Amino acid sequence: MSVYYNCRVIVYNKFIYLIRPKLWLANDGNYRERRYFQCWRAQKYVETHDIPKEVWPSLASGQVLLSSSHS
Repeated sequence: MSVYYNCRVIVYNKFIYLIRPKLWLANDGNYRERRYFQCWRAQKYVETHDIPKEVWPSLASGQVLLSSSHS
């Protein structure tokens, strides 16, 4: 089963520096993020994520950090 995360991607000069998933999702009023996404549960966890080969020509990186921490 696939899991989808709502993420912020930090990009500069065609280089992806960080993918940061949301830790809290809006689920009230007009916002129903939990309908499609799950929140990231691993606090202060860093892993390396491989970028799909289809987008390599437009980027300067093949791997990127996936992290919930600010540092």
